[in-house]
Amino acid sequence: PPSGNNQKSSVTQYMGLTSVSITYNSPDVKDDKGNDRTGEIWGELVPCGYSNLYFGLSSKDNPSPWRAGANENTTIEFSHDVIVQGEKIDAGKYVFFIVTAPEGDWEVILSKNSTSWGSYFYVPEDAAYKFSVTPKESEFTEFLTYEFTERKLESCIVELQWEKIALQIKIEVIDIYGLYVEQIRNDLKNYAGFEYSAWADAASFCAENKFR
Repeated sequence: PPSGNNQKSSVTQYMGLTSVSITYNSPDVKDDKGNDRTGEIWGELVPCGYSNLYFGLSSKDNPSPWRAGANENTTIEFSHDVIVQGEKIDAGKYVFFIVTAPEGDWEVILSKNSTSWGSYFYVPEDAAYKFSVTPKESEFTEFLTYEFTERKLESCIVELQWEKIALQIKIEVIDIYGLYVEQIRNDLKNYAGFEYSAWADAASFCAENKFR
């Protein structure tokens, strides 16, 4: 399908061994004729609630959420199990949908159907997880952007930024030191295990982090 001049983008952040990757198509506040749509994005170009897209499985009885970008689905992939906004999420690749509202929280949907195009084929049965996030006013952003605005060893915050709205989502690693120890154990079964220094480094790591 045509790109609609919405360039494809991707961003990845690591928290130790755990990675979070988001792939999306980035629309512009200006339309393809250069018209400024500031003030016409939220509630108009991106309608509130669910919408009948009149294609695929989208209908009056099965309306669709916003694809959180343009064109193809926005996807988010976790290399390991994580906690998102306080809810445990299994490792894997999900479609990232958003249901906006004129006031209050917005609903984020992670759908297990990650291969369909857009939200035309969304059905509630595919929703693996749902959680609420509060949008906030922000500085103007011309192109829809996903940015990791906070980066810590065991957590990060990814922020959707577009026009004058930002949506922050917190992602946490469940057991970062446990993941390291699991990787160390696997490494010691391979070439590293033939070097005594590797065993000493492994013991030192576990002692420093009080891991038994």
